Amino acid sequence: MAEGLPIELLSHDIYREDDGSLSYPEAESGTTQNFMEFSNIFPVEKQFDPFQQIVDYPESVSQYSEGLLSPVSEPSGLEESEAENTTVQCGDNVAESIRDLRTLRTNPSKETEFEPDDQEIAQDTIPDVYCQSCDIPIPAFEKLFGFHKHHSVIPLAEGAAAAKLKCQNNLKKLEHQLIQMETFSNHLEEIFVTVEENIGKQEHYLELQYDDLMQFLVQRFEDRSQGLEEEKKLKLEKLYDLLVSCGHTMDDYKELMESTDTLFKTEDKQTFLKSGQTILARLEDFLQEVLNPELPTALEFENFPTDMAEVQRLIDSISSIPVPSAPSMCPQCPDTATSTSVKVRWSLSADDTVEHYQLYYRKLGDNTQDKETADTSLRVKEMFCTVRNLQPGSLYLFWVTATNSAGTSDESDRAEYMTVPPAPRISNRAVAVCQSAVFMEWEPRIYGPPQTYTLEFCQVCSGCDWTESLTESVTGVTSCKALIELEPGESYSFYVRAVNGGGSSERTEPITVRTTGTQLYLMEQTAHLSLSILQDGLTIVYNEESLVTDPLTTHERFTSAPAVMAQLVPVRGRHYWEVEVAEDVEYRIGVAFKDTPRDSRLGSNITSWCMRHILTPSRSKFEFLHKGQTPDLRITVTPTRIGILLDYTTGKLSFFNVNICQLLFTFSQHFQNLVNPCFALESYGILKICHNIPFPEFTKLL
Repeated sequence: MAEGLPIELLSHDIYREDDGSLSYPEAESGTTQNFMEFSNIFPVEKQFDPFQQIVDYPESVSQYSEGLLSPVSEPSGLEESEAENTTVQCGDNVAESIRDLRTLRTNPSKETEFEPDDQEIAQDTIPDVYCQSCDIPIPAFEKLFGFHKHHSVIPLAEGAAAAKLKCQNNLKKLEHQLIQMETFSNHLEEIFVTVEENIGKQEHYLELQYDDLMQFLVQRFEDRSQGLEEEKKLKLEKLYDLLVSCGHTMDDYKELMESTDTLFKTEDKQTFLKSGQTILARLEDFLQEVLNPELPTALEFENFPTDMAEVQRLIDSISSIPVPSAPSMCPQCPDTATSTSVKVRWSLSADDTVEHYQLYYRKLGDNTQDKETADTSLRVKEMFCTVRNLQPGSLYLFWVTATNSAGTSDESDRAEYMTVPPAPRISNRAVAVCQSAVFMEWEPRIYGPPQTYTLEFCQVCSGCDWTESLTESVTGVTSCKALIELEPGESYSFYVRAVNGGGSSERTEPITVRTTGTQLYLMEQTAHLSLSILQDGLTIVYNEESLVTDPLTTHERFTSAPAVMAQLVPVRGRHYWEVEVAEDVEYRIGVAFKDTPRDSRLGSNITSWCMRHILTPSRSKFEFLHKGQTPDLRITVTPTRIGILLDYTTGKLSFFNVNICQLLFTFSQHFQNLVNPCFALESYGILKICHNIPFPEFTKLL
């Protein structure tokens, strides 16, 4: 193989064989052997795959093309002879390629004269790369030496992938446009159907209006015809009566004339004179009558002009716009009301044209019966209206009419809307806590329509803003009290919302509790009138001078003994509280059923248990009473702080001297019903309740 083989042979399809050498495809060369070796031109370590160099290493391609492959001078004679020998061996195609390249090298300026249309690639040429500039696949040698030399190329796979991606994107766009067109077409169909329906309704309405006009004209014609017939009949009757009367008069005239003529022709004078006097008298009477014939009725008929004003009014009322149909009120939607406003909505037929609406409303009473006859109205343009300046937690009745140039519709059906109630009232003095639960009561701000309550709470952690933390809630509470189970030894914050058909009220101020012990509150409605409860809600003062008549006294208030009842958490378990009292104060402390008689003293019946302190001249006496009986027990150390332990589990009620951690007495009683703490003062003094205390160690021994 000649070492000086011209590099122009690279313009034909070449490929790398397994041994690393480059050779021509047998199909083009027409021989089974390689015609050249490039080992002398390119060292083995620098041999390259034209396809890989074109695609991946453009720098290396430019290096070879500018160095070895660039036409810097005319080929030598040796090169021409070797090229001619190779041309003979390779055939006419190779020789033609060499001549083309040689022409290109001798006249590089012609390279710029080539146009894409002139670059015809043989149909049997297999493309190797994809030209991004021309968007066509091309052979590798076209990138090296042809028109696409300065174009950007990528592998066929990447070109195919890019073309597929572009095709997919275009396909998606086409699908999107198709969907839009289908949607638009469906919308057009709906409009088409709606227009047909509306035109049909308008035609029907127009026909009804013209029917009304024709009925009016026909009725008016019939009325006028009947009037003419009656007038004609009356005229003819009068004329007939006159004609008959004239006929009778003429007959009388003729008879008188005949009698007179007969008498005149009588020759007997005696007869003439005898009968002539009567005839002459009749004749004189007839002659004295003045003949003045008059028609009893006019010859002309009364002119009945057509009521064109009414007809014109009917014609003017004919319009293609009908009077709107009555709107339909929508029910109240959640979260569309506040304590002083509601958002009212209604609907109307799509075929009606409306200029404005008139919204009417009135407030209803607690029994949903109308208590106010005055209606308030608002003129609005839209099919909704936010009505303001309403009363909180109230029920209102709404209805609406629609108006256009043709008239005003009938009233709509009536719908009830409610404003949101105000937040209820809750205070620490109405909260009872134990280690496992909390019991609280609250007061509604108003007494309106039936409403429920939502109790929300969360566990309070250090550094935690409870207002933003996740809360638990109890919904649908129908009474103004709730019992919630909690975890022991934790702090919780609670608030309450009032809920009605209009929505949920604002929340109350938070109430914070801690489940470390028993927390109770005094029920002031049970306090005897001689007892006063101080601001802290835990201090009881006895003052007989404050005894007055209370007009609000109920059956819950103690009337005989100056006592008051407290509320515990109504759960079975262990409860503990303490009482501070001076040594010179007489008192009774204990528990009782909620329905214990209010006119009896604590411990005197089967529904109460208590510890009693009595002052005697010699000492302080202590009794532990139930059903009026007490054990024979003497306490030497007078307690000033007394602990009470109520244990439903073991069925025990124990009293302790907290000052010396001493058990004073224990009632063994399995309480079938829940009991409430009770406190009574039988002399002047003060009694203070201490609660929310951890269970002392001495109570754990029981």
